[in-house]
Amino acid sequence: MEITSMRNVDWGNKVKAILTIKTSEGFELKNFKLIEGINGFFVASPSLKGKDEQYHDTIWIPKERRDSLNDMASGVYDSTIPANDSYPQFKRAVAESEVPF
Repeated sequence: MEITSMRNVDWGNKVKAILTIKTSEGFELKNFKLIEGINGFFVASPSLKGKDEQYHDTIWIPKERRDSLNDMASGVYDSTIPANDSYPQFKRAVAESEVPF
């Protein structure tokens, strides 16, 4: 599992960044949130609001993998990068030639 993109956000709450991870099988999972909690940073899974007005995770990660993801994201997070700017190490290369359509 690796982080393929991260961008800081300023939503006026504890959410500090949004990230995308890629599994070893090649799946990209988007909209994970890096949250600053009482005991430090942790990664929250993407979620949807249900009819019961509660938020429910749409992706579940086993604890040992979640701990690894928390460590990776905390190590990459840089509070000096402005909100909505992507982290330089995750910017994808732009093709030099244009697509012919």
